[in-house]
Amino acid sequence: MGFIFGRRSTGYFDVRKLDGTCISAGISYKKLHLLEKRRTYLTEIRKEEALPPPPEGRGLRA
Repeated sequence: MGFIFGRRSTGYFDVRKLDGTCISAGISYKKLHLLEKRRTYLTEIRKEEALPPPPEGRGLRA
């Protein structure tokens, strides 16, 4: 199962898995089959890593 990540004006789609793995970079709408309609929004929570502390003796104004 894949998700549509991009739609082109030519009628082709970019289909990927949720982790970003590309299933097809360009597939026609004629070859796609709708499995089910969306019932809710799909959200992703990403945690960003904190910046490492600056080297000793250096600050933002050094």
